[in-house]
Amino acid sequence: MNFAKINNVVDSLIHKKEIPPILVVMVPPINREQEYGNNPAFARAFATELVPMIDQRYRTQAAPSSRATLGASLGGLIAVFIGQNYPQVFGNVAGQSSGFFAETSLESLRNAPKINLVFHLDVGTYEANFHGRNLLEGNRRLRDLLREKNYRLQYKEVHEGHSWGSWRARIADALRFFWGTLPVKY
Repeated sequence: MNFAKINNVVDSLIHKKEIPPILVVMVPPINREQEYGNNPAFARAFATELVPMIDQRYRTQAAPSSRATLGASLGGLIAVFIGQNYPQVFGNVAGQSSGFFAETSLESLRNAPKINLVFHLDVGTYEANFHGRNLLEGNRRLRDLLREKNYRLQYKEVHEGHSWGSWRARIADALRFFWGTLPVKY
């Protein structure tokens, strides 16, 4: 989480009036392989326990369009899974180099009716062989599926690899896409 420097990114966007003030909650993984792998128990706790606790402690906007899940790598996989399973809580989903390396990860989205979600996806072109897994192709398949189902989608491929430096550089793109007052420039 320290590598993301999301606090700096968010503060800068707010200061420049590119997005309205937002509250960011980051959940550190304990066992990310177990928690983030399309885990229904983790998703349920995130949406039905953590979000209500945050709502009680802070002044939030409960509309799904005011909330997003965002994650990188396996965090991107669980971000999509949470959004898909709790669209009444989260209306925006951002996945950066999401861990869509198995076709089974896409099956539930493919077979489900379209729901009201907005997606930002980005991936590096040097992620075609990340520890033997083709994240680039998996994200392209997800992109194609979302386009086929007419989801609102921002998709970007960059000539980068699987790293926080790469993801940090594009967090602002996702936030501007969801809540920006100025157009995102590429």
